[in-house]
Amino acid sequence: MLRTALKSARWLIPFALAAFLFLGLQVLVLYGVMIGYCLWEGGGLLDFFLDPQAAARAALFYQEYLGEILLLSQLVCLGAGFLWWYLAIGRKAKPLEKARKGALWGVIPAGLGLQLIAVGLVWLQSLLWPARVESYNEMMQQSGVGQLNGQAILATVVLAPVVEEIFCRGLMLYFASRALRRFWAANLLQALGFAFLHMNWVQGIYAFLCGLVLGALFGRYRRLSYCMLLHAVVNGSSIFAALAQVLLPSGAGTMAAFTGLGLLLLLEGLKRLDCPRRALPEAEPIRPDRWVWKD
Repeated sequence: MLRTALKSARWLIPFALAAFLFLGLQVLVLYGVMIGYCLWEGGGLLDFFLDPQAAARAALFYQEYLGEILLLSQLVCLGAGFLWWYLAIGRKAKPLEKARKGALWGVIPAGLGLQLIAVGLVWLQSLLWPARVESYNEMMQQSGVGQLNGQAILATVVLAPVVEEIFCRGLMLYFASRALRRFWAANLLQALGFAFLHMNWVQGIYAFLCGLVLGALFGRYRRLSYCMLLHAVVNGSSIFAALAQVLLPSGAGTMAAFTGLGLLLLLEGLKRLDCPRRALPEAEPIRPDRWVWKD
């Protein structure tokens, strides 16, 4: 019994490696760009760390080209994540079935519902921890998230869903399932990992909910493309949610309406996607022939 548990637990190592690879590559690109800028200016390899003036100039360069740097970071993560997923899992992947005709339209209400619930959760946190939410809003503004330009849309609506689904539902859910052997437990663990990758409490709380739903969708069909589509709708609908917040009066009533409407839309979307039928499949230990790989 202990030997079996230890054999399964070893899969938590690549689970953690996938999370830290995702974060590490972004940090590597960030500091690589900063150091590269200092070298381009004629400085030394360590000037960014040792010379305050060089570091300040590099920081200005980073702010000016933030969008391009974020896109580069996502492309690097995409290349590394896809290569790992394809070599370890993708070549052996066996999806369960295709969604019935018209079912994928459910990603629209489900994605919009998740976004409205996220708005309500952020508002609730603003009441409980106002300083935390204020810092979060400043971070989002500085990062350019939510801006209406082609670069921001490409980063948040196209690349981010693809990259994050490969790492979280493609790699981390796979490794969590090998470690825990029950889908509900593996889905819970990968959702926690997805929340951790956002590196702040405000996003982490609603990212956990999104991770559970995206994991359930993957559990239903075993197709990353469906998760990417739903994730893209969630991210894209943030524009409409922000617009609604501007046009509608603020306050508890509006936020309660947002959250209630979001919950109804989410349930309707999941119903259309046929997720309730197998939202948490495999109550018994997962067998390789019923998952996406073969031993």
